[in-house]
Amino acid sequence: MIDHPENEERIHHEIRSLRARIAELEGALNPSGPGREPDRRGDEYFHRFFQAIPHPIYVVDVSTHSIVLANAAADRSDEAAVGTCHKLIHRNEAPCSDGEAFCPLEEVRRTGRAAMVEHVHYDGQGRQRYVEINAFPVFDEAGRLVQMIEWCRDTTRERAAQKEQADRRDRLEEQVRERTEALEASNRDLRAEIEERKRIEERLRQSELWMRSTFDSLDDAALIVTPDRRLAGINQAAHDMFGYTFEELSLHSTSLLHVGEAHFQEFGRRIQEAFGQGRTARFEFEARRRNGEVFPTEHTVTLLKDRQGEAIGILSVVRDITERKRNEEILQKSQASLARAQEIAHLGNWDWDLGSGALTWSDEIYRIFGLQPGAFGATYEEFVAAIHPDDRDDLQRAVDEAVYQGRVYSVEHRVVRPDGTVRAVREIGEVTRDSAGRPVHMLGTVQDITEIKQAEDELARYREHLEELIRERTS
Repeated sequence: MIDHPENEERIHHEIRSLRARIAELEGALNPSGPGREPDRRGDEYFHRFFQAIPHPIYVVDVSTHSIVLANAAADRSDEAAVGTCHKLIHRNEAPCSDGEAFCPLEEVRRTGRAAMVEHVHYDGQGRQRYVEINAFPVFDEAGRLVQMIEWCRDTTRERAAQKEQADRRDRLEEQVRERTEALEASNRDLRAEIEERKRIEERLRQSELWMRSTFDSLDDAALIVTPDRRLAGINQAAHDMFGYTFEELSLHSTSLLHVGEAHFQEFGRRIQEAFGQGRTARFEFEARRRNGEVFPTEHTVTLLKDRQGEAIGILSVVRDITERKRNEEILQKSQASLARAQEIAHLGNWDWDLGSGALTWSDEIYRIFGLQPGAFGATYEEFVAAIHPDDRDDLQRAVDEAVYQGRVYSVEHRVVRPDGTVRAVREIGEVTRDSAGRPVHMLGTVQDITEIKQAEDELARYREHLEELIRERTS
């Protein structure tokens, strides 16, 4: 399989070069000219040329399937090179059949032209190799096919690399799918909780406005203001919120409660806009206490009318939303942390050779552990030393179960960085085994889930706080 254009061009160039060499070999094997015999010097030249070719080349007798000549790259001695191609190369007693491998000799015999096939060969040490075979016919002076020259390109490493890449891609896609599903489920739950909180807040607000039928019973600050923006009355909650008495405020306009003149005018504009649309004005606005402190408030402003329908003033119910804003900021930070965890997984990979004990980390794992890339002892013992002491037994148990019992390796634990910082991580891995079933490698990933853990804790605390506020308001 050819992955890149530059590799394809290189291989085609190599094939053209080898075909030219094979043409020279054919000339050496079949000297032309009446009465011409190959001389000794030509034999020596042919031998050096033939042995110098870097790819395995065999000359096969088409009538007997016997290998009559093989070069050094074929990795066979002169004695070992005696025999049939199917026995020496394929370890079969009979020629290749269509069911197991397409025979290049039969194709050359059938067509009289060059052919290319893929086969499984065995080298001189008995190792199985995947090869690409290019077969070329050799004719005698009468035009009869007498021999076949085949040169082989070893594709074992290419196939192994392609399989490893495909396996890694499959594992990564599965890990990404699992994490995506987990994050989507978490987001759905979070959205449901937020919507539920919004519904609860709305019901509470409506319930409060319905039940508080009199001005003095309102828990929120309530102010009655005349059309010329003079104060006509306040409740105790307003006095507690702003720090002014009714007498102090009645001598001035309500501008005392605003940050500045422009702020005061903007407040009036919003009210007029809402009343012009026939609705109650509701909006958030900053207010100022007597001590100069500026704080966020939520205003509900209703137009007051007499029996004739004439406007006589407004009722402004003011709520201090400092705590709510603080909680919203905490929630926004938690949501931002969760969104970042979804976008950037902080995922590193590792490879542990169980035979030698060598441990290889990607750069991201070094950063998760608070180390500079490469600044690691590259042993399992050094890795364990970075694990939080309270988590080491659980980690070792998970490793043993994966290696010796064939269980899935999935564990969460803490790591202690050199500066003392503790991070939470999740590890997922798998054990690879040899043909006898013995564990030889562990491959896996490490994901920093510290921010996710912190976000979960903050959200739980905020939920408890909201539930407490609800209990206080409804009690």
